[in-house]
This record gives sequence, C-alpha cells and structure tokens, in this order.
Amino acid sequence: MRYTWTVAIEAVLQQVLSMPAEERAELVEHLIDSLDDEEVELSPEELARLDEAIADADHAVERGDLIPADDVLAQMRQIS
Repeated sequence: MRYTWTVAIEAVLQQVLSMPAEERAELVEHLIDSLDDEEVELSPEELARLDEAIADADHAVERGDLIPADDVLAQMRQIS
C-alpha cells in the first residue's frame, strides 16, 4: 500500500513541477490553507517550543537573516 501511495505522489509531483511557477505558487497557497482546517492539539511543551521557534524566526527576520514568506511570494510573482 505504501508503495502505491509513493508512486501516486511522485506522479502528481511530476505534473505539478511541469506547471508554470505562478500556478505552482497558487497551488502551494491552497495546500497550506487546507492545513489550516485541521485542528491539532499541542502539549504545553510543544506550545513552548513553537513559541520559542517563532520568536527565533522573528529575531532572524529582524537581523536580516531570513526573508518573510510574503516577501518571497511577492518576489516570485514579479519574476513570473
């Protein structure tokens, strides 16, 4: 069963990779949005680690070490 699932994902991936960049970006946005519909319960420890990771990422953006996702997507749209 796992083999069939992997083959199916690979087939879809090959089709998606042949799409224009703008369409792939739109697909990614839809997939990410679909994850928001799922409710996940986190333990207090997991929440603390998540909060720390978010704070670390915010500090990295402030230092210029990371580029915010919205900026990357905007740059991708300008290129394509």
